[in-house]
Amino acid sequence: MSLPFSKNSIIFAPMEGITNVPYRNAINNLFPEWDYSFTDFIRVPSVGLISKNKIKSHLGNNKKTGLQLLVTNNGNIEHTCNLINELNIKHIDLNFGCPSRTVNKHGGGAYLLQDINSLKSIVKKIRSLHHNTLTAKIRTGFHDDKNFTAILKILEGEGVEAITIHARLRDQLYKGIADWKYIKQAVETVSIPVIGNGDIWNQSDITKIFNETKCHSVMIARGAMKTPWLPLLDPNLKDQQQLNQIRRKVLPKYFSELYNQYHEQQLDEVNILKRFKAVSRYLFDDFENAEEVKKTYMRTKDLKYFLN
Repeated sequence: MSLPFSKNSIIFAPMEGITNVPYRNAINNLFPEWDYSFTDFIRVPSVGLISKNKIKSHLGNNKKTGLQLLVTNNGNIEHTCNLINELNIKHIDLNFGCPSRTVNKHGGGAYLLQDINSLKSIVKKIRSLHHNTLTAKIRTGFHDDKNFTAILKILEGEGVEAITIHARLRDQLYKGIADWKYIKQAVETVSIPVIGNGDIWNQSDITKIFNETKCHSVMIARGAMKTPWLPLLDPNLKDQQQLNQIRRKVLPKYFSELYNQYHEQQLDEVNILKRFKAVSRYLFDDFENAEEVKKTYMRTKDLKYFLN
């Protein structure tokens, strides 16, 4: 199978609690220049069975979206994959990078980077059941990078068609600086496309990671939350004052579209306000007195404050 996005794509990363259907609809409506996106992960249950409607509603209707699965070795993989096939979902992405302590405690996400036999078993089983595009997202390791090359070769050998690499260990969480040398190493190790991820905040970073690593595409997470309109920006525009003027101009449109999408999902205003605060963690970082501005937004009890 070919990938559903082309070389040099800019991809909006999956983020738990953020990239749900209304959020992705808002991004697609306002900033369709993003080449592709992913759902926040959906768990493959080990107890009970997931429903077809849950999978369908989690994915939504945007064709430029892949379905990300969080799988453990004892998850009900066959049932879930059968439903995915019945729904004719074109792209599954496997989450082997989530650093959540709860997820890892139950044998999912980045935990599998230190249990490569289970990782291989999961990929082999899903590949045998899912005949459309299959990709995986990993970190460079759990406590260390000792399994990194072996994991790359396992994923390629079991038929994964692209690998996204968040260039940090699980133990680093989101601290420090992502080490893009691992992305370059992956490009040189496997023959399938490698997608670079980690500390991509602006257009200069996009250019830099492509040049340094020769990766196929880039996936942006926190940088996408900070600047959801990032693909629209002129790569030559580097003046921070001008960038902040754009930010101030776009933010009301951004929150207005989010409000419309959440309202369509029948969220009340209390919960919409919670959503607004959840997606605003990085939005104001470049403003003068950024911490004070952020505190004002985070403490407000008036939804209209975001919409003016």
